[in-house]
Amino acid sequence: MTEAWIPRGLRLEQAATYVGLSATTFLAQVAPDVPPVRLTVKRKVWLRDDLDRWLDARAGRVSSAGASRSQDEYEKMMGGYGAR
Repeated sequence: MTEAWIPRGLRLEQAATYVGLSATTFLAQVAPDVPPVRLTVKRKVWLRDDLDRWLDARAGRVSSAGASRSQDEYEKMMGGYGAR
């Protein structure tokens, strides 16, 4: 079975849907912790890998293997939600 293709950079609505939130909640809860990448003056996107790490931190599943940020950074970023 083939997987659906998902762009690496997601626009606001796509990023919000990807993490299961409304755009408003995404901007309030995720965007402060996961900065977007500015492609042009008017276009910004969130990287799937960054959103995956944010979700893993929220779920308490941050591991040192393959993570670009340390556990301490995630715990600080998540206000303790990433703590085990």
